Amino acid sequence: MKSNYDNWKFVINNNYFFQFNTKTIHYYDLREDFEMKNLKTVEVEIGENENYSKVKGIYCGSKADEIIIIIDNTIEEDLLIQWDMINNTETNSYDVGKKYQIYFDACGEVVVATKHHCIKDGSIIKAFNIDETMYKTDA
Repeated sequence: MKSNYDNWKFVINNNYFFQFNTKTIHYYDLREDFEMKNLKTVEVEIGENENYSKVKGIYCGSKADEIIIIIDNTIEEDLLIQWDMINNTETNSYDVGKKYQIYFDACGEVVVATKHHCIKDGSIIKAFNIDETMYKTDA
């Protein structure tokens, strides 16, 4: 017998307990009583495409009131959304390919590394691959 939570995933940080499926993100603020009346919804808009535009995951860093929401956006790209939990609003978003890494620096700021870029604080920094064979050394 299936329960209502069979397809739900869960993430927790210091301030929030998140439960999400492919289209909806609910949360409890852990500073409030853990009761159904305190269940809230992250007001992120998810696209209507059935094959894509799905919530893929949530990442939390040391800043408990900021999260990263990953949306499986298209066959080629994911959408990373920085979300302000206090105001329940998007603060930044980035279209990235399917291959990327999410890190948090020592101050809790998100850093996204893709094959060709590093993204931090809304700035995209081009990453170069240095071919060391072009440098000649005199031995």
